Amino acid sequence: MFGKTDIKLPSDEGTEAQVSPIFDENGDMYYFTDFTSPKEGVDSMLGYALTNARTGKATFYTGNLEESYMDSEGTLQIIEKKFIEKKWHGEMPILYNFYGEASWLTPVLDSNGFLQNYFIVSAANPEISVYGNTPNEALKKYKTALQHGGGTVDGSSKAEEKQTSGTVLRVYKEKTGDFTIVSILLDNKKNYIISSETNPMAIYVKEGDQVNLKYMDTGETFLPVKELVIQGLE
Repeated sequence: MFGKTDIKLPSDEGTEAQVSPIFDENGDMYYFTDFTSPKEGVDSMLGYALTNARTGKATFYTGNLEESYMDSEGTLQIIEKKFIEKKWHGEMPILYNFYGEASWLTPVLDSNGFLQNYFIVSAANPEISVYGNTPNEALKKYKTALQHGGGTVDGSSKAEEKQTSGTVLRVYKEKTGDFTIVSILLDNKKNYIISSETNPMAIYVKEGDQVNLKYMDTGETFLPVKELVIQGLE
């Protein structure tokens, strides 16, 4: 009796012959493809390969074998469900390391093939996903989503939790999917950022409000807030 074990199949989500061309910081081109299981209904990634377009040398990466990562097909399915009414779809998903988190970055196209936005989803936790009109906008939203959604942003795990209070000088609100990202400037001249996903009352904050905050002192320009209390609304 013969059987097949430890089989890895390349995905067919690439733009050219099941692979996607990418470039490193030196301008050298590589072909990227991820590998999945031949079993039906399995969307876990078993590794990925980078092949030097000039030399033909291929390197296979397995990552952390104790962790389960979603493959590129699973990423495209999430995008299709997210924009099912608009009939948009993802194309050429590429795996990146964003803030210490294995993440898929995928351009989203409409039915005519025109670019609509950039979609980022955590390969380890597909519930964490964002999209933006530019890669930088999507990255900013993704970092906030990781901080509030159980992801591990580099440096945040070592940050000290602190408390502060003060008067809101400026506030900026930005809709991200079903939630709102609120950026606050206090009278101590420090910036804070919070999501309505974890703090629904944040959508009501306005200039002049007196607020109490619990935040993580990450040393960044915008400090992630864990708890927000608006005086007079508690």
